[in-house]
Amino acid sequence: RQKGSGIKAGFLESYDISEFTLSAIARKGREYFALLTTPDNRSFTVNIGNAIGMNKGTVKDITKDNIVLVEYSRDYKGELKPRQIILEFHKGEVE
Repeated sequence: RQKGSGIKAGFLESYDISEFTLSAIARKGREYFALLTTPDNRSFTVNIGNAIGMNKGTVKDITKDNIVLVEYSRDYKGELKPRQIILEFHKGEVE
């Protein structure tokens, strides 16, 4: 375990980005933090720069409404291409 983080190194990379659910977004000062939930109901706080997902994705941005993730995958030519994924709150769950 990394001291003080509460997250085992590499744990967030054992899931596909599409498996995460955005549960909450909080702000401390000028920085936003996001609470992501895994399919087995584990919750993790992430901030910009955290590694996430099996394809070596990273948290690129967090706003009050969503979290922007970027992951890289190889195309048919073997070139790394960025793919942006935006996680938003599911409509109807938040009042």
